[in-house]
Amino acid sequence: VKGENYAPMVANIGTLEGAEQLRDDIVAKFGHLDGVLVSLGGWWTGNKPLTEVDLQTWESYLNSNLTSHFLCAKTFLPLLAKTKGSSYTLLGGTAAELPLPNVSPVGITAAGQLMMAKIIMEEMKGSGVRINEVIIQGMVKTKVMEAYSQPHWITPQEIGEFTSWLASDEAYMITNSILHINQRPQ
Repeated sequence: VKGENYAPMVANIGTLEGAEQLRDDIVAKFGHLDGVLVSLGGWWTGNKPLTEVDLQTWESYLNSNLTSHFLCAKTFLPLLAKTKGSSYTLLGGTAAELPLPNVSPVGITAAGQLMMAKIIMEEMKGSGVRINEVIIQGMVKTKVMEAYSQPHWITPQEIGEFTSWLASDEAYMITNSILHINQRPQ
């Protein structure tokens, strides 16, 4: 039955203790873990050049958009390495590769996330964990953006279907890859 293993859990993965507690709760409920999709952080609408970003904003984005990825990798990759064929997928955006002006807290942390993905791909080779980064190119029709969305924007459901497939045994051949998913042609 679709969704029979859906069990919402709330945790503060912005701390090592919170991430470890989530890991332990998952294992207690399901007995093991065979896939993780890491979709963390947020967009910045400050619209200022890097030299005008205040230190509090900078540190906040480092924590929410990059340190949280480090904590998830540190917490979940050793557990996934115990299950051959497991999957660890990071979700990122265009800002990781394209220098967009006036959104430096997002772009710089996204580029850091992409490099983190590449490093863990190298460090985890031979572990049996399939590690991939999915970069969404273009806009996503989220609930927040729905009023402004265009028909060609990708939907969260489409992202979910793709990343679920990527984590499945059916996608066994895709590993250590940076994958780009695009909007529909206009």
